[in-house]
Amino acid sequence: MTIQTPEFTAAVRDLMARRALDDSRAAALLGVPVPTIRKWIAGTRAPSAAAVRLLEILGTLEAIAPALFDHFLPAPAVAVKKQKTGRPRKTKID
Repeated sequence: MTIQTPEFTAAVRDLMARRALDDSRAAALLGVPVPTIRKWIAGTRAPSAAAVRLLEILGTLEAIAPALFDHFLPAPAVAVKKQKTGRPRKTKID
């Protein structure tokens, strides 16, 4: 079965919604850069045949073995608090 672009876009969106995936985790799952996922969702880029097939296989895996599918999901990004960096200040020595 070949998924046309609108159907593929819907399938990607559905997967992202079902599994609470953000763009970066969905991209990691499908092995593509984040801009590619965004273009697929926007409908401005057609998926490759390999991407279509991978999404079909992942859908089948999710349906028959959800616990196994969960092992393929990338870990959520951890928020890192940025520390202020900059030049060290010179201290005045008397």
